[in-house]
Amino acid sequence: MLTKNAYLASDLSCRGNALTLRGNVVLDLRGHRLTAKGGTAVTVTGDGSPTVRNGRISESSTGLAAAEEESDTGLPARTITVRGVLFAWNGLGINASGTNGMFQNRYTDVDVKDSHFHRNGSGIAGVFTGMFTVSGSSFTNNDRGVHIDTGGVSVTRSYFGNNTSEAFGCEEAQCSLTDSRVENSTTGVSVRTSPLVLRRTTITGATTAVSAVVGFGLELTSNTFARNTTGVDLTLSAATLTGNTFTDNTTGFTASSQDSDFVATLVNNRFVHNTDGVFTTEAGVALKGNRAVRNSGWAFYAPNGTDLGGNTQVSTGHRPPCAGVAC
Repeated sequence: MLTKNAYLASDLSCRGNALTLRGNVVLDLRGHRLTAKGGTAVTVTGDGSPTVRNGRISESSTGLAAAEEESDTGLPARTITVRGVLFAWNGLGINASGTNGMFQNRYTDVDVKDSHFHRNGSGIAGVFTGMFTVSGSSFTNNDRGVHIDTGGVSVTRSYFGNNTSEAFGCEEAQCSLTDSRVENSTTGVSVRTSPLVLRRTTITGATTAVSAVVGFGLELTSNTFARNTTGVDLTLSAATLTGNTFTDNTTGFTASSQDSDFVATLVNNRFVHNTDGVFTTEAGVALKGNRAVRNSGWAFYAPNGTDLGGNTQVSTGHRPPCAGVAC
């Protein structure tokens, strides 16, 4: 167990668990590689807020984990700081499960900057987590880039590429993805029973760029959805989509099982060169001030939706170009 600052003088490979940190300590990998075959490379336990930086953690069952701890009287929160670390070929890059304060567990927040997650099962994951804050980082060729179940995650200025199942996912969690790029994942952003803030982010090459089931308080603003099979697909989700651009998708926006309790409002979005811009038969969809240009199918097909006015189209392939809204 390390209770003082430490560094690696060379690569270190262990069978089973490798290093345990306790307290406000710094582990500087100094450009070296740490491996725990069949175990966890770095485990954080006890009070204090440690830092791991400058190196590679690879080929471990878990790269970095917060120990699950309970107390009858509660435990102080802690923050794990990660700077400039490559997590590669691990089952799980960073795991902070079981530490969010329920049943007197410990809250563990994780602050990640300038780090990279490559070819892990999951880059970042956790159940009952504290808050993950990620910036300036990349997630490439993982099965899942980020997946949080019951906790929180905020990612900004980051890149997701070629993650097989999903790039960014949340279940019953507070989720935010801003100023980022997501490419070539089956699902770009997946939300289940969660709110979501998605801003100024480009998602391309997905089967579904954004999939939300029982989402609430979804705010999608100033994003670009391009060359996906479906741009945004909502099911029983309350959402506001404002100022987004949908281009070269098969379907820009669609929704199912929407009603008066789950309304999606589309305001001032642009749908350009899609097959269908908007295609939904649901009542819980409202459109205002949207523009459709050169879509080969429908501009706006929303026969049971609410027309809030100002929707326009030009050079649409289908005749008539719109249903349910004047355009």
